[in-house]
Amino acid sequence: MGDEATKKGDGPEMNVSFIKARANPRLSNIKPVAVAHDLPEEAADEVAKQNGFLSREPSQPSAPKAATGNKISRGRSKMGPYVMLNTRMPEPIAKRFYAFCDENRYTYWEAIDALMKKQGV
Repeated sequence: MGDEATKKGDGPEMNVSFIKARANPRLSNIKPVAVAHDLPEEAADEVAKQNGFLSREPSQPSAPKAATGNKISRGRSKMGPYVMLNTRMPEPIAKRFYAFCDENRYTYWEAIDALMKKQGV
């Protein structure tokens, strides 16, 4: 069976010479062309520019973030790690809570925090 599978091409151990024999003879005349990889980067950039390719590299190197002083604080570092809090509640109460958050422009956790502060918790 192993010998038949090899000849028919049904098995994973396909015989390479069998594949070559069945291949189109015109394809066997195609040879890969050697490519020179010694093209300077500036020349490659110029050819790319002439053919409409735009560089993805920044035009000026960016300064390190610590040196710029423009770091944006997100609040997570002030509050500590986040935890997941899930609850089930009746739909009318959930709708009121969503409306409260929308009216006061709170995230859900900010609304809970505000309500707890209001109650002195």
